[in-house]
Amino acid sequence: MKPFLFGFAALATSLLASCTAEPQQVPAALAGIPASKFCKEVDNSACEVGRLAIAVGYSQPEGVEWDKLKTEQGDYDLDAESPLLINVLIDRKKDRALALLPLKHFGTQKDYNHEHFETAWSPKADYLIAMKSWKWETEAAVLCSLDAQGRVRAQLDLLPMAREQLIKVLTHKDPDSAKRFETKYAVQLYEPSVNEQGEVRMKAEAQIPKDMDATEVLIQIRFKAAPGPGGKLAVSDLKVEEEEG
Repeated sequence: MKPFLFGFAALATSLLASCTAEPQQVPAALAGIPASKFCKEVDNSACEVGRLAIAVGYSQPEGVEWDKLKTEQGDYDLDAESPLLINVLIDRKKDRALALLPLKHFGTQKDYNHEHFETAWSPKADYLIAMKSWKWETEAAVLCSLDAQGRVRAQLDLLPMAREQLIKVLTHKDPDSAKRFETKYAVQLYEPSVNEQGEVRMKAEAQIPKDMDATEVLIQIRFKAAPGPGGKLAVSDLKVEEEEG
């Protein structure tokens, strides 16, 4: 691995300004009814202790014909284009929705052709990473800090952080390619992990789809996250290392 360690003080400020987002609250109309009335759990998305999981559903469940959405394999495929599609953090034991997640996964399987949904939990479910990716790129990735009830205290959009670090490494490696980053390169995140101390690891890759001659960059990002003032996630100890593709 080749380490690229950047000045963190200035970076931390820009990251928090651009990546921290207020958690999305469950609409009042859904908060008071069982989660199973309007969403279905994604397979293998539950935390290690089993209480929390991710589900897909509709924000207006009235009239939804769930039987027609159920496949022969027993899973559920929802309308990926529906503006009512939601991804929900649920308490499985209480059958209640805890928060909306800024993702748009559309079914109860984790994989659909080139579509992939990935989760990583800390052992006691204090932290959650959820990512939705397509063949070439990650469309959404979020780190959530959870309280003792499983509610989202703060969350961090991981894509801006990854893009910023990939641009830095690509600029060092191939300045001409770096100039094309915003319009050409696709960013993909994978292999996320997070422990009870909020220490995060993930890999990030930049590539131009179907261009075999383009410069590709693969890095590993490590940092520590913790709830900070004002309900924001404070990021520290950021380290970036380039890996061989």
